[in-house]
Amino acid sequence: MGELASNDRVKACIKFRGRPGFDLAISRIVQIDEKIREPAEQWMMAEQLVKPAVSELEFSRYRYYTDLPGNGLAWGTIKKHI
Repeated sequence: MGELASNDRVKACIKFRGRPGFDLAISRIVQIDEKIREPAEQWMMAEQLVKPAVSELEFSRYRYYTDLPGNGLAWGTIKKHI
C-alpha cells in the first residue's frame, strides 16, 4: 500500500502509533479508488490505523488535538478557537 502509506494523515498515525499521550487514527476512509478500497481498508485495519469516530463531547475533554489537512475543516477546529 505504498501510495496510501505516503498519505500525510496515514504517516502521522504511523509515526505516533503507540506513543504515550497520542491517539491518532483514521475514522473514515474516503476519496479512494474503488478498485483498491478493500485491500486499503484491510491494510489500514491490520496496521491499527482505523478507529471509531470520537464525539465532539469527547474531544472537548482534551486540551490539544491534531487537525491534519484534507477533507475540509474539522468540526472541532472553529469551536476550539472560540
